[in-house]
Amino acid sequence: MIDPDRSLAQNVADHLLNPAGRLADEAEHLLDAFIREGGIHYSLVTAIAGGEHRWSRITSRVGKNSASVSRPLDWMQQMELVTKVIPVSASPPGNPKKTLYRLADPYLAFWHRFVAPLRATGAVEVLTPMQLWDRHVVPHLSEYMGAVFEDNCRVFVSHATHPHLPFLPDRVGEWWSDDQQDQIDVVAIGPKGQVLLGKCKWGTATHQDFELLERRRDLIVRELKGTRRVYFALFTGSAVIKDRKPAEQIKNREVLRLSAEDMLRREE
Repeated sequence: MIDPDRSLAQNVADHLLNPAGRLADEAEHLLDAFIREGGIHYSLVTAIAGGEHRWSRITSRVGKNSASVSRPLDWMQQMELVTKVIPVSASPPGNPKKTLYRLADPYLAFWHRFVAPLRATGAVEVLTPMQLWDRHVVPHLSEYMGAVFEDNCRVFVSHATHPHLPFLPDRVGEWWSDDQQDQIDVVAIGPKGQVLLGKCKWGTATHQDFELLERRRDLIVRELKGTRRVYFALFTGSAVIKDRKPAEQIKNREVLRLSAEDMLRREE
């Protein structure tokens, strides 16, 4: 279905933004083959896609109590449509108040972020697929790619295949404070008290990104027992860093820097 010889824009326009495309409305019927009454399941997907990630907010959004939501949400996790995330510093099953739920299926996430609003407003009937891409997808694509890039950075670190990664981790995840005001995109924990803290930036990294990591280091170290050494890493979508300060920190090996190109090259 996806033509590797065509651009991303052309593939998305043909298959998702074109009302006649094969994937244009698949998300609205994705669960029909598995469940007879999928109303609650579709409502849960819509709620999570709409930014409700905590249990209490999800149940409130769909207008159901916890007992009604629990089984459908468990089923969608088993089907790998939804993923349950806890801070890397927590032990499973984690504190329910700090647990987050996210869409795990890339197609569903993209469809709800971009396609669903365009279908709801009728824009798909007015503009051509390429006009929809240029006007409504491209301006927000970098923002959307931020979370996608973070997921890929965590997977990359868990594989520990790059020679510059300082240790083979036992656990890799992310961390956030109780109020979600402080967050660390990548946290890798090693067997001898090593901790790697990473900031993911789909665009160009600046000195503020590294300073955020430094400030948040003490917050997570307090939660982790037995930390002996902390490493810092910047994962960037761009291969160029224009800010002099982080460039010098990378040169002095105060911080590890890996671009998307570096990661792809190593994963090939």
